[in-house]
Amino acid sequence: MTTLSDLQAWLHKLKQAYYTGVKSVSHGGTTTTFQDMDKMRQAIADAEAEIGGLTGSRRPAAGYASFSRGDGS
Repeated sequence: MTTLSDLQAWLHKLKQAYYTGVKSVSHGGTTTTFQDMDKMRQAIADAEAEIGGLTGSRRPAAGYASFSRGDGS
């Protein structure tokens, strides 16, 4: 079973690689090479979701704000 600290370390390495444009990440004696940055971004989202599930926190949901003056305008 993967521990919370292992997941956090993996996420940290994923983000470091992503922000520097590197598609390979080594962790725990294994190297993972992603096809493209979209696949790496998905791995980051998956790791964040799994960490959130273990800690009881949730990733912020993306959305947009809408405002109205209340006068139909």
